[in-house]
Order: sequence, then C-alpha cells, then structure tokens
Amino acid sequence: MSNTRFSWWHSIGRRFIIYILLFSSVVTLLGTAVHLYFEYRRDLRSIEANIKQIETGYLASISEGLWSFNERMVRVQLLGILDLPDIRYLEIKREGEAPFAIGEPVRERSVMYHFPLRYSHRGQEIDLGRLKVVVGMDEVYARMWSRVLVIFATQAVKTFFVSTFIFFLFYFLVGRHLGVLADYARSLKLSRLDRPLVLHRGGLSGSDQDELGQVATAINEMRQALLAESEQREKMAAQLLQAQKMEAVGTLAGGVAHDFNNILTPIIGYCELAKMQLSPAEQEKMQVEEILQAARRARDLVQQILTFSRRQEQERVRLELQPIIKENIKFLRSSLPSTIEISQDLAADCGQVLADLTQIQQVILNLCTNAAQAMEEQGGVLEINLRRVEIGDSQQLAGEPLPPGNYACLTVSDTGVGMDGVTRQRIFEPYFTTKEQGKGTGLGLAMVHGIVRGHGGRLAVYSEPGKGTVVRVFLPLAEAAGGTAATPAADTGESAPRGTERILVVDDESRIVEMLTGLLGHLGYRAQGRTDSREALALFRQDPRAFDLVISDQTMPGLTGGELAKALREIRPDLPVIICTGFSTRMSAEQARREGIDGYLMKPFSLDDIAGLVRRVLDGDSAT
Repeated sequence: MSNTRFSWWHSIGRRFIIYILLFSSVVTLLGTAVHLYFEYRRDLRSIEANIKQIETGYLASISEGLWSFNERMVRVQLLGILDLPDIRYLEIKREGEAPFAIGEPVRERSVMYHFPLRYSHRGQEIDLGRLKVVVGMDEVYARMWSRVLVIFATQAVKTFFVSTFIFFLFYFLVGRHLGVLADYARSLKLSRLDRPLVLHRGGLSGSDQDELGQVATAINEMRQALLAESEQREKMAAQLLQAQKMEAVGTLAGGVAHDFNNILTPIIGYCELAKMQLSPAEQEKMQVEEILQAARRARDLVQQILTFSRRQEQERVRLELQPIIKENIKFLRSSLPSTIEISQDLAADCGQVLADLTQIQQVILNLCTNAAQAMEEQGGVLEINLRRVEIGDSQQLAGEPLPPGNYACLTVSDTGVGMDGVTRQRIFEPYFTTKEQGKGTGLGLAMVHGIVRGHGGRLAVYSEPGKGTVVRVFLPLAEAAGGTAATPAADTGESAPRGTERILVVDDESRIVEMLTGLLGHLGYRAQGRTDSREALALFRQDPRAFDLVISDQTMPGLTGGELAKALREIRPDLPVIICTGFSTRMSAEQARREGIDGYLMKPFSLDDIAGLVRRVLDGDSAT
C-alpha cells in the first residue's frame, strides 16, 4: 500500500492558486492591452484635434503676420501653438531666408506635420513658406506606462487577496475532505467494508447534495456493492463447485449408462430369445419374464439417472403425467428418510400434455425434493395429487393470468417448516436459497418456474411458517386430436416383422454381437457379426454387395460407428446403416439424421424395437 502523505508542494490548493494567478495575469494583460489601446487612440485623437485647431485657428494669423512682417505677432502665435499638448517643435521655412524655429527638435518617436502658409492679396494666393509642426510621442508613451504600472499594481493586490481567500475557502470546503477520502481509500479492505465513510462538514446546509456529498455517497454505495459482490462471489464459488460436482456426476452418469446399457442389452435380448423358445405353460418362461421385467426396470433406472444428470435431449411429445409421476416417486422413495411418508392421489383421466419428458421429470423431482427437505428434521407427509381442471374464465394465479382451458393440475404439498411472505416472493429467483451451504444451489425452483412457463403453464405457491407448503403446477392439456397416449405393447416378439436379408453386425462387445445375430437369425435374417470395426470394414471391402444392412455400435475402438458408416458409404453409397449406442455425447438421433444414418437406436432395446427398425430401414423408411 502506498505511504503517500499530504504535501503542500503537491497539493491541489497550490496548483489552484497558480492557475488562478496565471489566469488573472492573462486576463489583466488582455484587459490592460485593450485599455491602453483605447487610451492610445484617445491621445491620437487629441493630437489630431490640436492639429486641426492649428490648421483652422493659427495658420491665417501666422500668414498675416508674415505678410506684414510682424515678427512679434508670428512669435505669439507660435508660442500659442507650442502650448498645446504634445507639440514640441515649430519651424517656418521661407524661400531664401533662414528657418524661424521655436521649441526643441525631436528626432525619435515623433510625428511631423507640414502646412503651407499662403496669404490672399487682391485675389491672388501668395506663397509665404511652410510651417513644420513636430509632435513628440514620449509623453504619450509615458502616460501609457504609468497607467500600466497602476493597473498591474492594483490587479496584483486584488489577485493576492482573492487567491488567498479562495485557497482557504477551498481547503475548508474541499481540501481537508479530500484528505479524509484519501485516508479512507487507503485503509479500505474487504475485511473493513462494514465501516462507512463519514465527512464532518460542520452541518453545512445541503452538503450531502453537493459534489463532495455525492462522492461520499458514491463511495459508500461502492462499499456496499463491493460487500454484496464479495458475498455474491462466495455464493458463486459455492455454486460453481456444486455445478462442477453436477458436471462430474453427469459425466459419470454417461459413462455408467453406456456400460450398464451394454450389460443390459444381452440380458434383455437373451431373455426374449429364451421366452420365444419356451412354451407358455412352462414355469421357466415365467421366471424368464421376471428377469426381463427386472432388466426393464434397470433400463428405466438408467434413463432416470440420465434425466437427473441432464444428459438426455429435449423433445416435446404427448405425455400422460400419471405414469411419469409414479415412476419418479419410485425413484425418489429410496432417497427419502423413513420419517417422511409419501401419499399419492393421481387421477388416471387427466389427459395428455405436450411436454419434454426430461423437463417434466425435473419439475417433479425438484418439487418433491424441496418438499422432503422441508421435513428432514421432524418428518411428515409428502402428498402428491394429480387432477384435471377446467378454467372457465381467465384467472390470476400468483399475479399472473391463467387463460381459460383444460389443465393438468399437479399439487405437491408438505407438512414442513413453511415460509414467510418475504421468502415466498423470492423463491423463484436464481441462486436464492434458505438452505445451509452445500445443501442447495438455489436453482431448483428457478428452473421449475422456467420449465413450467416455457410449457405455457403457471405455478402457484401457498405457504405459512410452521404450516407447510403447497405448490400447484398447471400445465395446459394437449389438443384431443391425437387421442390418448399409446400404451407400449408387451415385447413378445411373436408379431415382430421378419425377413431374409443379409445383415452385418458390428460391436466391440462379443456378447452383444452374439445376442443380436441370434435375434436376427430367429427372425429369418442371415446375420454375420464382427467385434472389430476395422475387421468389419475389411470384410465389407471384399464383397460390398454381400450385405443388405449394417448394424453398428457407436462407441468402439478404432473406428466409431459414425466413422465406420462414412467409410462404408464411400465404398457403397446406397448401403443402409443403423447405429446403436448405450450412450454417446458425439452421436444422437439428430446428429445421425444430419449424417444420413438410416436408423438410430438406444441400448438396451427389445426384440420388437430392433425388428421393427430393421424392417423399416430395409424397406426404405428412414428411422432417425
């Protein structure tokens, strides 16, 4: 930190006085110059008036005296002229005679005038000689310099007293407070931001509204802003850490999803093969069905993990909320303490909403998680209701209009601590949280609010301290043109489309290759498998017409599925290709569509899924 202290030599007051003196001097010089100019012009006009007086009042008398040889008269007239101001020398020159002069000759700083001397006699003008008048400028200049000295002396005295007064006035009103400002700024630290700046100005009226008052106010506002920013930075650092944790969780979830889906794929596939080979009455078929149901639940769990980690693409489709809510309650139940009871009343006839499945699941999980956290200490009841409601007239919901129409109303209530009015008004602000550090980012309800508004819905919150909280979500129902949502058929494989085409299966997991070639063989296809993408490419090069379709995994050593498809298409552009993946950040349905891939399927898949997709692609229908 700088140790600079106040110094008169470097003070603003000193420079202030110097600037005042310089400015006053310049103004004095300019004013004096203008004043002297007009004085000089006045003296010149006075001299011109004297010359005019000589011409009109003296020349005739001098000419008459010369004509009559009256030397005394001429001398008297010349002495009269010499008495005029600034006239220094007079001389009469006559032809053939010595000059008649009076006064002292002036050679420098003088002005000379010449007048002809004529006398009129019997109608004739007789030339008697010339009168030379010399005007001395020394006294004119002397008067000017005396005025300069008087002006400079008076201005210097005035400037000195005015500057001294201004300096003390400046120091009293400004200078001493600037020192206080400098000391305060030097001592300002993050640990001392709670100490405000105070200027003691002797109770001057309106002092808090002048420039210094505004500066002090601005510094205090800056101090408060720095204090708030410091607190915000701490919150942001915690939020960044939380975001990094969530990113790590998402990355981990993606890796787990890929491996887990690859594990589930042969389990589901072999179970379906086993089911088709067993008669309905056999006990083993029922056991295989149980294994298959467990595998499907595991598949759904992976999808929920991906949803929670926000690794799934967003796409709005017609959804029925009841089964989605039920599945999320199952997912949530395992993470809640036993002291929290879940009560659900979900009407089945609520219709469909046009929504993104991932975002709807985020809304459900966030609302239920917040409600559960409000009951962590003492336990309670988490109640979840779903109803279809009809709004006849436009209503105000939490200050926002709710247009008429049919809505699915999701209500999540708890018996927790509740909220006061101030907290309730801020719960949708990003990064606002009442939880302890490390237990929340303040983004959950803000995200819920944004998702609901983005779907054309509205959100209402009712809460009182000690009485719990009720959150109602209104989502507009989709138009009835599409009917009810289709219920997925059971994966029996009995009605799966079949064929006899030749198919090349490529996957780095040998179990998946064996399972998939077996499934395709059961459907009548002639399938051949490879676990190495480069080996598969070499096989294809030997006879590009040997295969009617290629099914490839996306994430493989050597060539990825997308790279393999590109290499195959360079050899045979019309080759149909299907990409299967457990999870990939590089390949999605949209990316596959852009790259011209004919089919895209997420693992684990059922027999009906792969059979239907293979048949559609072979028949020329794009399935991406």
